[in-house]
Amino acid sequence: MTRLRFINTAMPPRMAGDFLIEAMIGVLLMGIVGAGVTFVTSRVSVSQHDMAMQEIVIGELRGMLLANGSGSDVCDQTPYVYLPNDEVLRVKVSGCGANAVASVGGVEINSVQTPIVLSVESPSMGTINVGGALVTEEG
Repeated sequence: MTRLRFINTAMPPRMAGDFLIEAMIGVLLMGIVGAGVTFVTSRVSVSQHDMAMQEIVIGELRGMLLANGSGSDVCDQTPYVYLPNDEVLRVKVSGCGANAVASVGGVEINSVQTPIVLSVESPSMGTINVGGALVTEEG
């Protein structure tokens, strides 16, 4: 009995694994791209969360300034800001009881109350300041 041998002439023997290697490289590149997209998406999500927390803090500090225009309630006690993630931030108040001299059109006005500045420090958000500052004109 004679065996017939079939020789695959469609693909030369030296190219037999090229398609497999190309497919593996393609899968590897797609995996790298997918990991990059996942990383960027997670960073955007963290940034949005931090911005939302900063917006809450700024709104609370502005509310304190609007409710206490003269600063009597804010200066007499230590206010706090309560965040939804159960973080409590102590508010630092500066400018209480300080007076300055203002000059308007060459006329000096004594005992001008300096603006009140409220600031909050947080490890995740850094320092947030809300309030005013005196405008000085030189020259």
